[in-house]
Amino acid sequence: TVTAQPGHLNFTSIGTRDGLRSNSVNAIIKDRYGFMWFATNDGLHKFDGTNFTVYRRRAGDSTSLRSNEILALHEDAKGNLWVGTSGGALSRYDRTQDCFVNYPRGISMGNARLGTHRGDSVHPARLLPSDLVRGVCSDLQGRIWIAQFSAPYVLDPVTGRVSRIDLAPYTSDPAQKM
Repeated sequence: TVTAQPGHLNFTSIGTRDGLRSNSVNAIIKDRYGFMWFATNDGLHKFDGTNFTVYRRRAGDSTSLRSNEILALHEDAKGNLWVGTSGGALSRYDRTQDCFVNYPRGISMGNARLGTHRGDSVHPARLLPSDLVRGVCSDLQGRIWIAQFSAPYVLDPVTGRVSRIDLAPYTSDPAQKM
């Protein structure tokens, strides 16, 4: 006899009564160390199976998250946790210091274009056209891919260089090629 599903599923619900600051969860991952990470509208939550540690923006602290609204999570091949936010761009969790390295920061963009989502004004302090990161992933070379509404971007974590990927050649919609 072959069954399609196991006989018993163990499911545990976790909510605000258990330590989450928000029941609006945008992403969940389990990292290589066994921690569960919850991206919520009110901070990043690390769950060790018993307790939550909550990471939130702390005004004036450059090693904290730059936004409390967490939209995307990704663990790369080296075990780095990447955090995409709404309003704070991209951050990498530094496990040894228990803090965050925020990207992109005041580094050279090479040939990547700076500006708003329409590309019509330059903001040298901002290295992505928007601080809203919808998704994060990595490739086999260790580069970090950043999904934004305007276009995808690639971050080289070694050099800090951010490059915009132009999708216009790949679209059949003439309006998208403008």
